[in-house]
Amino acid sequence: MVALGCGADEVLPPPVEPERLVRVESEPRGTNCVLGGTVILTGHDANGDGLLGNEEVAETRYACQEPGQQSRLVPEPAGTHCAHGGTALLTGPDTNGNGVLDAAEVSATEYLCHDAAPATLLRMEVEAPGTHCPGGGRRILSGRDQDGDGVLGDGEVEQTEYVCEARELMRVDAGQAGTHCPGEGVAVRRGPDTNGDGVLQDSEVTATEYVCERVILGDVVLDTPDQLPALKDVAVITGALRVGYAHAFTQVELPALEYVGGDLSLTVLTGVRTISLPALRHVGGNLRITDNPQLERLELGSLQEVHQSLHIRDNDTLARLRLPVLVRVGGELHVMDNPQLAVLELPQLMWAGNVFLRGGMADKIELPQLLDVEELYIFDAAAKTVRFPGLERVRRTLAIAGMGSLEQLELPRLQAVGENFVVRGTVALTSFSLPTLASLPGQFSLWDNAGLVTFDAPLLTQIGEWVNIADNTALTTLSGLKNLTSVGMLVLNGNAQLTSATGLAALSSVPYYLEVSNSGFTHFELPALRKAWVLLIGQAGPNMHLASIHLPKLESAVALTLIENPVLQELELRPGSILSDSLLIYASPRLLRCEVERLLGQLRLAPLTVEMVDVDERPLCD
Repeated sequence: MVALGCGADEVLPPPVEPERLVRVESEPRGTNCVLGGTVILTGHDANGDGLLGNEEVAETRYACQEPGQQSRLVPEPAGTHCAHGGTALLTGPDTNGNGVLDAAEVSATEYLCHDAAPATLLRMEVEAPGTHCPGGGRRILSGRDQDGDGVLGDGEVEQTEYVCEARELMRVDAGQAGTHCPGEGVAVRRGPDTNGDGVLQDSEVTATEYVCERVILGDVVLDTPDQLPALKDVAVITGALRVGYAHAFTQVELPALEYVGGDLSLTVLTGVRTISLPALRHVGGNLRITDNPQLERLELGSLQEVHQSLHIRDNDTLARLRLPVLVRVGGELHVMDNPQLAVLELPQLMWAGNVFLRGGMADKIELPQLLDVEELYIFDAAAKTVRFPGLERVRRTLAIAGMGSLEQLELPRLQAVGENFVVRGTVALTSFSLPTLASLPGQFSLWDNAGLVTFDAPLLTQIGEWVNIADNTALTTLSGLKNLTSVGMLVLNGNAQLTSATGLAALSSVPYYLEVSNSGFTHFELPALRKAWVLLIGQAGPNMHLASIHLPKLESAVALTLIENPVLQELELRPGSILSDSLLIYASPRLLRCEVERLLGQLRLAPLTVEMVDVDERPLCD
């Protein structure tokens, strides 16, 4: 027993050990890691500032990038390996060469465990090419789990480190007779783009392959089929290869061709049925296979990279497109207007600029490895399923349109869309979910989706420009935006089965227009709305069933316009609110003028202009 009082021995609480912290940084090429990698620093937070200072580092470990090796970080739940959870560092050989450490390739696992509360959490995200990583890469976010939910929220991030991708480049240099080639040849050089300038510098070369005698220096233009045999053993064309605007070709077969330094064009070959380039690995410019009306078979089984754009368009009879090892398209990827295309396979594609997929008969559109694109458009296609299981970021617009047969839309890892998200003109799609989408500074548009009943975007709290939900005749709820607090402009138009705005219960700010027209609403209430600019209820079309409007917390707005709301009887605004410019009410014959006048008397600042036409003039308010 411990006695409290004068003369008793003082009992001190036991010392508290400082929290153990983890810091992850990129390790440049050098003594510790020849090819670079990641350094993991651990230690205790002696000064209690929540950050692991250099003087607090007690242990340093390196996860080095090795030739053919990959690594990745994944959350480790609380359990056998880490009592309070943590992070698992997975490493192993990239046996399939896709640039990603797949589950079957993991050969070693190291665990970085958290202390008890608050745990230090890590989160890894795609870093687009830019200031931090010229060639793109990953950013590793770390911080303490202050709210104890096991997820590193944006407000909990205390440190950001970047692990940059050194994109693999190729350069073909013409050579003269010498040690490597008795006659003329070329040197095919490869290496990582460590400075991110898109050009393979001499200092970046890590491997060189010499191709002798089977080389053509400069451009090649083929006009007739009898020129093809001269190229059957050619492996490298340092310039462009153009075959086009000819009627006599029935097949184009170049079995040995591996590299084309410039553009490769096979266009307007009206009689060609087969294009076979089985050894082609790299195109330094654009690859265009377009306007070949009888093309049935296209072989590009070894193609790994197109440095600029890839266009496969307007090939009327092409039924299959398989690019099994294509990893990167530096510019646009267009697969468009191939009406008989029933198979589209791009299983290893990770990076592309603008992706446009239009038309075709493929039952499924799936790009399983795609991580990051500039824009993604899929429209007027027959696919029932659209799956992008690895896609994390679209830097501009993502649009799905004119997909009448679409039943499943899967974007499970999509975190950010830089401009606009659009789903328009579907019929069979009844629901979709965006479980990780947290950033959308542009527009969220669901328009003319006849079968859409529900959608879910639970992490969206702010949308910068516009929410447009219009003409979705089966939509019954807005609960998919249940956490939305702010949007620039909100338009709800023509959703016949949508009778309530209950799903927008958190919405507090609409700094521009809020418009409700042609709706199925019977009751319209935004219980958290505090600020708006202009509210337009009915201006673009009548709300035939709308009986009440409740805005109980509205503090200020510039204008409120009510037009063609034939059964509207209740209008509630917060007493003491400000309506600074105008209140216009037309064609709302059940709304009592005297009730509106009573409401105006309760405002802190009444509008300069008040007009009421075709309202209920009966003196029933006394």
